[in-house]
Amino acid sequence: MAEQAEPGEKKSRSLRPLGRLTPYVARYRGLVAGKRVAIIAARSGDYTPGSGNTRPDFQQPFLEAWLRFIGIADIATVAVQPTVASLEKVAAASEAAREQAIAIARAF
Repeated sequence: MAEQAEPGEKKSRSLRPLGRLTPYVARYRGLVAGKRVAIIAARSGDYTPGSGNTRPDFQQPFLEAWLRFIGIADIATVAVQPTVASLEKVAAASEAAREQAIAIARAF
């Protein structure tokens, strides 16, 4: 019968079983190596430095980390931001992103 922990008492667990994974983790290579990716991300807020937005950007770092995990290291990112603002600001952001996307497409 398994031991029950007393209320308020933490039960410690051993990390020893994870040691068996070490040889595999050390040799891991992404299977999609040598490919290029362009991420086009639309954001309602403006996450550029100096924009005054204090919330962190989770979208771009997550996507780039996932792509690197599967083996893609050549990543180009275009962020259309902000998409919820005055019409002039949204139009300027869209045009800047369009020009950036065209430049990236020419390099592919």
